[in-house]
Amino acid sequence: MPDGEQIELPIDSASAERYRSTPLRPAIWMTGVVVWATVIAFLFRVPTWAGIFLCLLTGLSFLLYLGSYIFLMATDREA
Repeated sequence: MPDGEQIELPIDSASAERYRSTPLRPAIWMTGVVVWATVIAFLFRVPTWAGIFLCLLTGLSFLLYLGSYIFLMATDREA
C-alpha cells in the first residue's frame, strides 16, 4: 500500500476550474431554461394557452429564485 506522500493527483484535477456549489444554482438553472423556453415559444407563435402557461411558469420560477435569494441573504450570507 503506497504512503500518502507517494500518491500523485492527476494533472486534470489540479488545473480544473472549480465552481462553488450554492443552494441557488438549481433555481438559477431552472429560471434560465424556462426563460429560453418562453422566448423560443413566442418566436414559433405557440397557442395562447401555452404562452400564458410559460409566462406563469417563468414568473413563478423567478419569484422562487428571488425569494430564495432574499431568504439566504437574511439567514446565511455564506451560502
